[in-house]
Amino acid sequence: MSALPARHRYVHDVCASVHRPERELKAFAKVKLPPGGRKAVRLSLTRRSLAFFDTRASSWRVEVRVPPCARAHATHSARQ
Repeated sequence: MSALPARHRYVHDVCASVHRPERELKAFAKVKLPPGGRKAVRLSLTRRSLAFFDTRASSWRVEVRVPPCARAHATHSARQ
């Protein structure tokens, strides 16, 4: 029986101008693998995936900083 593991990418913006959740899911991928199988997975973060809705401005925003202040977390899970 094959499993459907999922790779997740969470981001937390520690320098945001507004309160942001500790972990925001920004990218994920499901990968079908045979038992004992392995596969490399690349999760890309785009400008759109980093945008948030600013209720004060009533528009989508991306805060760009150099260097970036975001922390990324990678996790995985598998359904048996």
